[in-house]
Amino acid sequence: MRFVGCWDVVRRDVVRRGEKVTHRRGRGQRSALPRGEKRTLRVLASEAKRPLADVVAGRLGLAIVDARTLCDAGSVWLDGRRQRDASRALRVGQRVVVHLPAAPPNPASLADRRDARGGGFELAWRDAQLAVVVKPAGLPSIPPREGGPSLAGGLRGRFGDAATLLHRLDREASGLLLVSLGDPESRERLARQVREHRLERGYLAIATGILAAGEADDERLIDQPIAARRGQAVVAKGPGSKAARTRIRVLARGAERSLLAVELDTGRLHQIRAHLAHLGHPLLGDARYGGPEAPRLALHAHRLGVAHPSTGERLEIHSPLPAALRQLLPRAYGERR
Repeated sequence: MRFVGCWDVVRRDVVRRGEKVTHRRGRGQRSALPRGEKRTLRVLASEAKRPLADVVAGRLGLAIVDARTLCDAGSVWLDGRRQRDASRALRVGQRVVVHLPAAPPNPASLADRRDARGGGFELAWRDAQLAVVVKPAGLPSIPPREGGPSLAGGLRGRFGDAATLLHRLDREASGLLLVSLGDPESRERLARQVREHRLERGYLAIATGILAAGEADDERLIDQPIAARRGQAVVAKGPGSKAARTRIRVLARGAERSLLAVELDTGRLHQIRAHLAHLGHPLLGDARYGGPEAPRLALHAHRLGVAHPSTGERLEIHSPLPAALRQLLPRAYGERR
């Protein structure tokens, strides 16, 4: 498991660009940032002695093979000199400049985006087969029992009855969701990726308290079964419980809160919320699981990776952290700038 793109997506200087969509050819290859740019990095203490390609890949959200290719192509400069050695060990404070190649534009037109906002959601990506949309906090993914608006209803209103929402987010959370727009065969290919846990989903979360470091590089695996009881997830073993695995990486600590990158090996009801509450670190704004008051639930699905159902091309889409959550970051995030 490798955490991708989470560090730069929350940064203010990337928020504007985060709404762009990038894609590249090659199954299984990741590309997390808009292209056609020059990116400048300073080597952090935690990155000292690590290979150049590893740091470039981690900071820019690239597959390691892409980072090595950039080095080999002469697109990476170290302290003012072109550096083609991808394995070069780095020192604290060194300046790394990466020249990223250009990429095709987002096929979702401006008109598409305006229409989507009228339906209560934002459109991050769209072609004839699929769409990736950004659900706002407070909007349920599917129609609630009591009636009212939902993302699924807005999708049908915008794209017609063929629009099928393939997975969900909690009402209180925000972020990226995959929608099928094509024929039944295309829809089944996308749905199979969801069922087989091949759909890559990355989250940003702000938890209460200072999380301890994991075994390596602040990464940690939470492997605790979850049972659903009366609409709430409970960490418990025994009848009715299902295996649940959550991987977290601490991006920053401070002000009695921790900024986390989160990835799921499984997809259970309220999995992230229940696992973090079980550790004694509920999310900000998560009153249901014991979290303190906040403007909203501090959970955002910021990254989604999917293989295109027609071409097999790997698409990776990003959504920046919403403004309401960025306001909670200054002290927690500032310690790692």
